[in-house]
Amino acid sequence: QLVAAVADAAATANAWHVTIVGEAGVGKSRLVDELHATVRRVGLRASGVTVACAPYGDHGPLAPLAAIVRRLLGVGSGTTAEQRAAVEGGLERLSPSLGGDRGYLTQRTLQLLGLGEIPGSESVVTSPLRNRMSAELTSAARRVIEAAAAEAPLVVAVDDAHFADQLVRDARDPRGGEGRRAQLMVVVVGREELIERRPSLVDRAGVHRMLLTVGPLSEAPSQELLQRALAEVDGHSGTLTATSEAEILRAAGGNPLLLEQLVRFLLETGALEQVEGGWRAAHDLDEIGLPDDARVLLGARLDALPATERAALQAAAIVGRTFTATAVGAMEVPVDSGLLERVAQRGLLVRVEGDGDEPRWTFRHPMVREAAYASVPLGDRAAKHARMVRRLLAEAPERT
Repeated sequence: QLVAAVADAAATANAWHVTIVGEAGVGKSRLVDELHATVRRVGLRASGVTVACAPYGDHGPLAPLAAIVRRLLGVGSGTTAEQRAAVEGGLERLSPSLGGDRGYLTQRTLQLLGLGEIPGSESVVTSPLRNRMSAELTSAARRVIEAAAAEAPLVVAVDDAHFADQLVRDARDPRGGEGRRAQLMVVVVGREELIERRPSLVDRAGVHRMLLTVGPLSEAPSQELLQRALAEVDGHSGTLTATSEAEILRAAGGNPLLLEQLVRFLLETGALEQVEGGWRAAHDLDEIGLPDDARVLLGARLDALPATERAALQAAAIVGRTFTATAVGAMEVPVDSGLLERVAQRGLLVRVEGDGDEPRWTFRHPMVREAAYASVPLGDRAAKHARMVRRLLAEAPERT
């Protein structure tokens, strides 16, 4: 369905708006990843951009829009002068489709990306809905997105949209009529509460709208995923007893993240042990009291980690969704790539490609970061955020 919508947008220049909802960990983000990969595989000439919203930090309410514009204009992480030059070059590349006052658009785009002074910037952060500048920055982002989609088919995905600011939710909703004639598909991904906060996202009056609800896995794929999760730990394949398997599948409720993390939890706590040709429960799993919520389970896993690994995850949660060992170390936490590699082997982190020499890491799932952040004692959070600010100021003193 999603690929067909991309093909239609490319063929007719009708913008599509897709809303994907489901409980945390059910596979919404994976669906978007597979969409980008499938579009490339079937030969559609569409580019894709995915950004994520966060419940805290990440540079303010307009950060998701700024991230999209950065990607579309090819703005990297160089000096301020290099980034400004990239903005101007990117806008020049899109100039046939931009229209309007280029000088004005350049100024607003630089401000959106934190590369230009914003008059009354405090009110932009604290009261975006009541501030004209915020609306102008949002409009600039929309113009860039629509111009990019006029040049070639474009899929823009906004993940964890239930965390998004109202202004960002308005900006990505094409109901206002702007961008109708664009080879564009906007995919909004979030938990069920997203629909309650923004009912217009699923207003079926629009011809080019789609709502997809991602439900839990059925029994057969849940069993297959359980076997893969057991084998993934150290290649030891085999099966559980029917009783133990049924108890784990019941607790997971068809949620892939919960099932995967539940297996890790049982192995790390010794509740499952290897035997000839498979696994067996060391105790009655029903008596252990299996967590039936991913947040509770992740909290329990973090509590059981060695102190050095738990401290590294907590510091990384302050730094951001993606980070390096150096950035975490700047939070006065002893860490190296070897330690982060061990955490990755536990299924909590993933190594990602970066543009520098140092390896970059990201949390396996946004809920892992949420759990790590929530586990930071309240008395320590302010101090950790202050260390983060000092590091940012030391790295880029010219930035405001």
